[in-house]
Amino acid sequence: MRARCKATLTDCPDAGPDREKRERRGGLSSCGGGRKPAEMAGKDSELEKGLHAIVNTFYKYTKGPPGAKVLDQAAFQKLLSNELSHQLKEAQSTEAGKDLLKKMDTDNNQLISFEEYWELVTLICQAIERYNYSK
Repeated sequence: MRARCKATLTDCPDAGPDREKRERRGGLSSCGGGRKPAEMAGKDSELEKGLHAIVNTFYKYTKGPPGAKVLDQAAFQKLLSNELSHQLKEAQSTEAGKDLLKKMDTDNNQLISFEEYWELVTLICQAIERYNYSK
């Protein structure tokens, strides 16, 4: 069993072609040492549980072969409607969902990758921080 990754990607089981991009974003690894969330139950902090929830939510709606999972327009709309309706004003609107997909789809393939989804999560977290904690 691999040790749980700490502050760098060194020896991280998820190291791969995107490693340099992840390191530029802060050098932190999101891996759990190859363990599934259920195997770590009761051991994770609230933040770690939240991070697992964010990742699990993406994969709950994805389509495609293992390792190449993405959200198409319908799956992205379903995720917005079911999971983010309290954070996004027009989460139920198909037009708003299409507009958001266009904004988040940085490679213009009409699909949302995990990296593009993470950018959405980041923007939502920044808005929460500004609205609730920056007074």
